[in-house]
Formats: sequence, structure tokens, C-alpha cells
Amino acid sequence: MKVRCSIEGAGATVPRRVKAFGKEGTIEVAAVCNGATSFGIALVEGKVTLHPGGTTSTPEDALARYGRVDADEPGPPSPFKGSWKAAMGMVDGRPLLELRRKMTAYAAVLVRWDGKTWSWEVTREERWFAKGRAKDQGAADSMARAIHTAVASLDKHVRDACVVQHLQKRTAHDPAWAATHPDRPERPVKEVPVPGVPKPPRAARAPKATGAHKEHHAGCGCALPTSTPPPPRQPRRPRGETVVPARTDDERAADARYGPLTVTPLFPSADDTGQEDKDAALMKLFASAVDQALAGVTP
Repeated sequence: MKVRCSIEGAGATVPRRVKAFGKEGTIEVAAVCNGATSFGIALVEGKVTLHPGGTTSTPEDALARYGRVDADEPGPPSPFKGSWKAAMGMVDGRPLLELRRKMTAYAAVLVRWDGKTWSWEVTREERWFAKGRAKDQGAADSMARAIHTAVASLDKHVRDACVVQHLQKRTAHDPAWAATHPDRPERPVKEVPVPGVPKPPRAARAPKATGAHKEHHAGCGCALPTSTPPPPRQPRRPRGETVVPARTDDERAADARYGPLTVTPLFPSADDTGQEDKDAALMKLFASAVDQALAGVTP
């Protein structure tokens, strides 16, 4: 059967309106439902019947009544997870509409309308925190009442399972899980120091052997060698001391061949002459430079 379904407010607790249509050969069925009203049409061998009731009617009158089922007003956001899914079928010449919603990973709600009455069914699958498969069902006079009754029934089963899931360990309820996931052993109790009583000294740890050294001592049973003490630390150089690098062999050979490098100072040293001699020499050099510059200028 070819089916087309549309749900207005699929995420709400109660859908505002559900429309469904199915066709198989010459048989056609349609249904439209809101929270309080349900209406269905069945066309079998050219005969139009209206549901509930099963009265015959003309196609024009059936379509007019089908269009008068309006959507409910939007309500507050739903606190539940999941959304509604619709399916359409036919039973005993009447339209069959099913709404299913998966509330949790292990629990779902099914609401069904068979053209006469509404029925609901809730299922909770078995988990380690929920022993046994739980299932409840009942009947109602409208889609809204069927959904509210089903959710209330499922809430009881899921609430008990959630208490075990979130407050108790899985190892206490699942022996297969406990065999592969044992509880961690308790940590050793730390000693609390007592005022006035010195702490006992720690025992020296033996050096660890690694690699080929470890494989060698694994079979012979001999004692592990003691670790090599670290080299002594070099004394630190006093701050401000300048370290003169040693001269290389090439520098020594150059000194022996050409002699040490000497630089003739431009001015005499302060040890030979005073400041006045320095100033006189500087003025003399400056005057000589000015005379040379004026001699090169032509009048």
C-alpha cells in the first residue's frame, strides 16, 4: 500500500493534527485526527464509508467533513524526547492509523486508531538495570487521552529503571559484565602524621633495569648493579669575571713570523702629555685642514 502521512506538531506531547492517506489498487483510505476528533474515509469498490460509524456518503460530503477537522492550537514545548512517526493501513474495510514515539533507547509508545476506538501500548525492553520486558496496554476515547495515559504508564516503568541505572553499579546486576569489568581495589590508607612524632625514613629504591640489561638479570638471579653516581658539579664563575679564550696554533705561528700586531695611536697617550698638549695638537691639525681647503678655492 502506498502511504502518505503528515504530522503537525510531531515533537509535541500530543500532535496538533495528523493526516494520512493510503492506496492499494482500487481501495483508498484516509484519516485525519486532532486531540479530540478522529475522522476516516474508506473507498472500497466505489462505495464511500465514513468512520467511525461506517455510514455511506457521497465523495463530496466526505471531503467536506474531512476538511473541517482543524489543527489544535500550539501548546507548550514537550518535556519528552523523540518525535511521533505515523503509519497507515486498513483493517476490515476501515482505516488504521498508528502513531509511534521512541521515548528512550529502550522504551516506546504506540497509539492506534482502527476507525472505531483508540488504543495504546507501551513497551520497555530488558536491560541490565531493568529486569524483564514490561508491556502495558489500554483503550481510550480520543488521541489526546490515549497518549496521556500511555505516557503515564511508561513513566512508572522508566522511573524505576533510571533509579537503578544512575545510582547502582552495573557489576551488582550483571554477572557477565562484572567478570570482565571488576571493581577497582581500594587504595592503601595514607598515614596521618602525629604532632611531635617524626616520620619514618623512606626505604631506598633499587635501580630499575631496562632493555637487554633487564633480560640478562631476569634469569641469572644476580643482584642488580648500583647506579653510577653523577659527575661532580663544576664551580660557578664569579659574576663579572671575563674569560679570555686561549690563542690558537695559527695565531701563535703568525705572531712568530710577522711579530705582534701594533697600532700607532693618532694622539699621544695621556701618560706622556697633558690635556693642554692634546688640545694644541688638535687645533693645529684643524688649522692645517682649513688652510688646505681655502687654498683649493679660487677668487
